[in-house]
Amino acid sequence: GSITLATPATTGRGLYVAMTRGEQENLVLTVTETHDVAEARDVLEAIIASDRADTPAVTQRRQLAEQDHQAPRLQPRCQIPDWFNELRSDAASDYRDARQALEHSQERRQQLLNVVEAAERQFAAANTACKPFEAIVDTASQRATQAQDARRTAQRDLDDAGLFGRRQARTQLADTEARLAESGRTLKAAEDHARPTRETRAEARTNLGAARRDYDSHNQIERWSYLPERLEAAEQRIDALDGWRDWADGKKITDDKIIDVVHSLSTQARNNDSPAHAALANVIHQWAQTNGLDLSRPTPTIEPAGIEIEL
Repeated sequence: GSITLATPATTGRGLYVAMTRGEQENLVLTVTETHDVAEARDVLEAIIASDRADTPAVTQRRQLAEQDHQAPRLQPRCQIPDWFNELRSDAASDYRDARQALEHSQERRQQLLNVVEAAERQFAAANTACKPFEAIVDTASQRATQAQDARRTAQRDLDDAGLFGRRQARTQLADTEARLAESGRTLKAAEDHARPTRETRAEARTNLGAARRDYDSHNQIERWSYLPERLEAAEQRIDALDGWRDWADGKKITDDKIIDVVHSLSTQARNNDSPAHAALANVIHQWAQTNGLDLSRPTPTIEPAGIEIEL
């Protein structure tokens, strides 16, 4: 028989050879920290799974070639200052605030636009509701005007009538005055019937005017707030800081990208009076001079105020 001691260091190949030596019996003893059979079983399963068969030579050559072609370890170009993460966190916070402000403004503009569109529909509906009453009022108004004209004509005829025509003229004047009074009552009744719909239309017109003013005011304030520009600037700041960290970590980065990073950091230094951004830009300038890279962008006009970063 064969007795084999199995440990986590045992290979699958070794266990296979040991377990095939005995002619009548093969025993395997497992080293564990407890008396739990499950732990012993786990050790054996790990041994069997780790090395079931010989690795072919072709596979070994491929694995070795892949190891040879693995990217070399990054060589940092400079030390990342302790305050960099806080600066990056502030940039992320500014970006979130700018994005939320823009999203809130856009949502508010859409809400105001919805109010305008609803007010337009209400005004259109009120205007439609007024049309039948307006037609009746217009007809009654025309008849009242005609009756007024007829009354004036009758009055002139009475004034111009001779001695024998005055009675007929007075009768005609009385008839026109009666028609004028009747047309006045008819016009007043038509206007009374039209008053509710007219008031509704007037209110709808007022609401529409207020909604359009609110919408226009919001758009004007949004333009004055430069929210899209603020968001774009925040994005550029984050891109510049991330690009600077990639450069500092030694990652591959194109010359154009380095120039963009320095330009953005320099702009941040000038616009925000930020020595930290100036220090980040300056260390790349120092590295560029040492490595013969022409950044072709102006250095930041703000001094780093004693902040130094070692290459």
